Amino acid sequence: EEEEEEEDHDGDVSMTPKKPEITATSSSDVHKGGTLFVRNIPTGTTEEELAAVFLKYGKIKHCKLVISRDTGRMTGSGFVNFFNQKDAQEAMKDANTGDDINRNMFTSATLRGGITLAGRSLLVNLAVDRDAAKNLKTNSAYERIEDKRNTYLAREGMVYPGTKAFDSLSAYYQRRWTALDGEIKAKLQNPNYHVSKTRLSVMNIPTSVDEKQLQNLFLKATLDQGITQRDFKQVKVVRDRSHTTQSGKQRSRGFGFVEFHTHEAALAALHATNNNPAVFAKENKRLLVSFAMDDVRSIHRRQQSIAAGSRLKQSGAITGVGAGSSSSSSSSSSSTSQSKKRGLDAEAPAPHDGESSTRPASKKAKK
Repeated sequence: EEEEEEEDHDGDVSMTPKKPEITATSSSDVHKGGTLFVRNIPTGTTEEELAAVFLKYGKIKHCKLVISRDTGRMTGSGFVNFFNQKDAQEAMKDANTGDDINRNMFTSATLRGGITLAGRSLLVNLAVDRDAAKNLKTNSAYERIEDKRNTYLAREGMVYPGTKAFDSLSAYYQRRWTALDGEIKAKLQNPNYHVSKTRLSVMNIPTSVDEKQLQNLFLKATLDQGITQRDFKQVKVVRDRSHTTQSGKQRSRGFGFVEFHTHEAALAALHATNNNPAVFAKENKRLLVSFAMDDVRSIHRRQQSIAAGSRLKQSGAITGVGAGSSSSSSSSSSSTSQSKKRGLDAEAPAPHDGESSTRPASKKAKK
C-alpha cells in the first residue's frame, strides 16, 4: 500500500530506480555487495526485529535503522549487512518478486509476498556508497515514483501485530489497531480514496473533550517540536446529532480531525500524540492518530456545494440591493402621502429604522 519516503542523511539519496540497486551507506562493506538497504519498515520496529527477518538467509554482521536528525524518529528505512555477499543477493531476490507496480504498493504484502514484517512488504535493494548515490541524482534512469494518492502516509504511526509496541498493548487497543489497519487497507483498494498530507484522523477521544481542549492537548504535546497555534488550520470533534448532553450540546462520538497548514506540522503532531499514554493519562486513554483518508468524490461534491452557495449568495446580494432601493422609494412615497393627508409638516425627516412612524403634528397644523 505504501512506499516510505526517505530523508537525506549525510548525503544519502532517497530515490527509487526501475531496477534494484539504490541508496547509500557509510559502511565499507557496500563495495563487497553484502549490504542491503531496506524500506517500508513499520514504525516501532527494533534493529533486533529487523535482523530476525533476514537471519534465515545467512549470518548478519550488523543491522542499523535510519533515524531522522530533525525529529529523532525512524524514517522507515535501514541497513542490513551480511557477512556473505551471496546471502544478501538471495534475500534481495526473494524480496523483489512480482512486478514493479505491486512492489511499490503499500498494500502489496498480500499481493506479492516477498519479505514481510508485521504485515508490510519490505522494499529491499543493494546499498551503494555516497558517491554513487549522488550520481544517481543526475541519472534520468532513476526516478522518484510519484504517488498522487499519498499512500506512503497511510500507515504512518500504525502499531502492527508482531512488534513490541503492539504486544505491550491491552487486548482492547490491539483490537482497535487491527480494526483500523483493516479499514485502511479496504479504503485504499478504492482508487477514489487518497491520504491527506495535512489532516489527521484522531480516534479514542474522551467524550468530554471539545475542539478547544483537543487543540490545547496537541499544542502541549508538540511544544518541543515548535508547533504553535498558527500551525493549526481546523480542529473538529465529530458529534452525534441525535443525542445531546445535559448542557444542550451534541454528544461527542469520540473521534475527530486535526488539520494543519503544513505536512511537517501534521507529521510532528502525529508522532507526538499517537499511542502516547501521557496525553490522556488521567483518563487512561491512548489516541489512535493517523493521516486522514479523503474520498475525492466527497471533496468534489463539497467544492461544488460551496461554489453554488457562493453564487447564490452573490445573486441574493444583487437582488437585495435592488429590492432595498425599491422598498425605500416606496416607503418614502407612502410616508410623504400620509404626511400630506394628516397635515404633517412636509419638511419633517423620515423615520429611522426601529422608530415609530407616528410623529406629533406641527404647531402650524394644530392651528
